[in-house]
Amino acid sequence: MDIINNFDFNSYSKLFIASVAIGASYYPLKSVLNRYSNFEKLKDDKKMYVTKNIVKSVILAPLSIILSRQLFNLVLERNINQLFFRNYGAIYVANDLAGLLFVRNLPNSTKLHHTSTILLYTILCAYDINKNSICRMMAVYTIFSCYPFLVNTYLGIRYLKDKDTKIDKYDYNMNSFIDITRRTSYYTYVMSCSLNWSAHAFFFARLTYNRNLTYLDMVYSAILYPIIRDDLILMDWLKKNK
Repeated sequence: MDIINNFDFNSYSKLFIASVAIGASYYPLKSVLNRYSNFEKLKDDKKMYVTKNIVKSVILAPLSIILSRQLFNLVLERNINQLFFRNYGAIYVANDLAGLLFVRNLPNSTKLHHTSTILLYTILCAYDINKNSICRMMAVYTIFSCYPFLVNTYLGIRYLKDKDTKIDKYDYNMNSFIDITRRTSYYTYVMSCSLNWSAHAFFFARLTYNRNLTYLDMVYSAILYPIIRDDLILMDWLKKNK
């Protein structure tokens, strides 16, 4: 009962409002992109997938700056305003919920990833971030997940590649731009994940050493498994997909 009584329904409602707003933004962007022949040839579910990733990238870019201000406070266990993370966390997770609601035929690994982030946000709205390490770790994971926003840019614009145009490093064209985005997103992704997982290893090591590890922390580590697995698969794919 305490969880229900303390649950932040107001912040949680913002998740659904933001997801509908984000999903609605797919359609005008799709209309604009239809002017490009390579995009126009795609099936509708692929078009929605492209717009989903471009919109998510545009949202994550400013979020990475806004949320970074609290990163050291989280790691050093200083008190922070949990409404700050619940509000911006709603925007972050709304991208994933919008993808599930508006985009058909998403890969199963992506569906599992998105479902996991929604579950984690539910936990964030149920527990005090200043009293539960699981909420701090979730906030840290969210921040580091915003930095490689170019990954979503590439996931979208790769479908605009012209198959008849070769990539030439001495000549600028759409294909070369897409490949530069791929390589840049790969390196930022590797760096962000490495720092993210190092921070989490530090959290778990400290909790274990101080004997403060709770069942919620174990639940969190279990939920993280499909997310990390998806990160590793995507990282490897970015490296090889030339």
